Amino acid sequence: MTSPRPSRPALVLAVAVAVLCAWPAASASVFVGHSGWSWADPLPQGNTLKAIDFAGRRGYAVGDFGTVMRTDDGGATWSGLTTGTTADLRIVRAVTPDSFVVAGKCLLRRSDDGGASFTTLPWSPPGALCHRFVESVAFPSGQAGYLLLSDGSVLHTRDGGHSWTARTAIPGTAATGAGPRIHPTDIFFTSADAGFVTTGSGVVYRTTDGATSWSPVAQAPQHLDSIFFADAQTGFAVGGASILRTRDGGTTWNQQGVVKPPESVDWVRCGTALTCMTATAGGARLLRTDDGGDTWTSISPATRPLYAAAYSDSGSVVAVGKSGTTVRSQDAGHNFARIGDDLAARFTLVHASSPETAYGAGRGGTIIRTTDGGRTWAPLAPPVADRILDLSFATASTGFALGPANVLMRTDDGGMSWRLLDLDTFVEARALLAVNRRQVLVAMNRGLRRSLNGGGSFARIRDRDIAAARFAGIGAAGGRVFAWGPHVVAVSDDAGAHWRLGRVPERGARLRKVGFATRSVAYALTSDGRLWRSANGGGRWRELVAIGSQLGSDFAFGDADNGYVSVPRFGNQRGGYLMRTSDGGSTWRPQLVDSKPLTRDALAAAGPDAAFAVAGGTHLLRTDRGGDIGRRSTLTLSVHRRRPGAPGVIAITGTLAPAEGGETVVVLERVGRSSRWAFREVHVSSSGRFSVFATLTRTTSFVAQWAGDDDHAGAGTRVLTLGVGAKYRQRFFSVQSRSG
Repeated sequence: MTSPRPSRPALVLAVAVAVLCAWPAASASVFVGHSGWSWADPLPQGNTLKAIDFAGRRGYAVGDFGTVMRTDDGGATWSGLTTGTTADLRIVRAVTPDSFVVAGKCLLRRSDDGGASFTTLPWSPPGALCHRFVESVAFPSGQAGYLLLSDGSVLHTRDGGHSWTARTAIPGTAATGAGPRIHPTDIFFTSADAGFVTTGSGVVYRTTDGATSWSPVAQAPQHLDSIFFADAQTGFAVGGASILRTRDGGTTWNQQGVVKPPESVDWVRCGTALTCMTATAGGARLLRTDDGGDTWTSISPATRPLYAAAYSDSGSVVAVGKSGTTVRSQDAGHNFARIGDDLAARFTLVHASSPETAYGAGRGGTIIRTTDGGRTWAPLAPPVADRILDLSFATASTGFALGPANVLMRTDDGGMSWRLLDLDTFVEARALLAVNRRQVLVAMNRGLRRSLNGGGSFARIRDRDIAAARFAGIGAAGGRVFAWGPHVVAVSDDAGAHWRLGRVPERGARLRKVGFATRSVAYALTSDGRLWRSANGGGRWRELVAIGSQLGSDFAFGDADNGYVSVPRFGNQRGGYLMRTSDGGSTWRPQLVDSKPLTRDALAAAGPDAAFAVAGGTHLLRTDRGGDIGRRSTLTLSVHRRRPGAPGVIAITGTLAPAEGGETVVVLERVGRSSRWAFREVHVSSSGRFSVFATLTRTTSFVAQWAGDDDHAGAGTRVLTLGVGAKYRQRFFSVQSRSG
């Protein structure tokens, strides 16, 4: 009995795009901050920004996931800085155009070359547990600075932050041992010795002797969160519903503005004594004054919350906030324009036709295209109102898109309009491939279908093995077409007319994805997260052990040697990691791409250096440098034949070069034929060496990997396999280093 064909929803067969334009770029290259990947959407970047500061026309903005941004033109364009940290940053102080300090919780770092490099400022003993956080920072000059801690302690530096001495703590805080305790919130110095601190109790404290003594000079009815002086005489302190102002250098303060509850203000910055801007705690709006605080005007220049705003010396105002939202005003905050843009889409797949041309697609029928390597993207007309399951373009003009319920659409004008095709089957379609404008292949939940007239009609591939197999994906490389499913790999050398079955990597293995990099070289990811390589078109496979992980969720290869595998974790760190190889899987180096895990099926590579990825469904990323940034580093492992301790205990040593000392290397260990890896994190000495000890009872494989820092790209070792033979009780070991 034939099952009735499911009914299709009513479809519009031709959809026109009113405006087909590329989204503007916010800068030439906005790096993600932890590897050689750059933002493609949103622009200028997508991590939430919490603070911003200017020194002249140069400004810096900081936020979540160690994000540091720089502008040299008053906020019109931005570039991303490689920070070497993933800590959330919420404090930035621009000391000079080249020198600035960033902080978040226990982290305090400084750059004196505009962000080209960073130095950690050691305000607490190295390795000590951090029980108090950095609350605020003030640098009235290049070398003299003050550090306000969460317990009320105040530290002073005379050498730019390389050494610190304790000064008098803020009265009533935990550092004084007093109770009830109050919480300090912000610090600002108008000169080397004159400064102010705001508190959660609404008190403003003042010092005129470099934090040797403190005196209360103002009391607000609620907490105060931020303080700023436009000049030595004019300052503002804000918090809760209060805005306080002083015009005599902080001796007296008067209430100037009241924000209606439940909103409260927690940020203030000024361009002059008359022009200031505050941000509300929830980020819903900004408040502006043009008359020194006598009156305040509310403005909401962005849909998403804005958490901080600052003035450049050109008179422009830049505000930053959630998901990297950045807006700029050139008339002191009266009118704003957005910097960059946001495609506002959720992507589920990415395909790359070349290093320059790629397509992204996702929910709501979203399809976008780039022809410049991902720097700009153009939206195409949505062929369906539902999710795009797959798409394939044979030429720049002719393409096909697959939606749920076997909805197959074709365009011949580059995506400006679409028309409906008929697959003539109720079997679920899973993926498609446009071999050319006339030949189209569709992978089905059972079998394959082929069209020779551009989708006008489809015929079932009648080969018995193919017709009975369940397929999930289809692709082409080097003139060869391939299709795969959970338990099958099929190959065709005549555009899908005839097929032959290849082997699966391992008996009983379930395939998650198969991809051919060339006509002969193929890679496969099994459901247990392991990656395999075939050099003869899928006839034989070998596991790539050197990846050191069973967490692989997706992969993409641009050629036989260069590729990526996405993993949700590296060592103890979770996030959007890629394992990168340039030698066909013999070694792998980690790349941290995003704080969010990478989206499965949304990783694509085109050539040795160009790749595209999606993280968290909404962050679209690109690289044209293989994802690496910084100088090359090397990592090696070796074993000592002199084994300390009990029988079976061996010492494995490694070397990282170059090394400064303190780098964290992840050493991974897999016992026997298990697919599971155990790991330990070790710290590198200043000589670049590190050691681990292991007890061997069975043949064991070891790999070491390093994620890199703000100066160097990551690195990984070849597999070190230690075999335990029949004479184990006499302490005989065989040692072997292999490449995959």
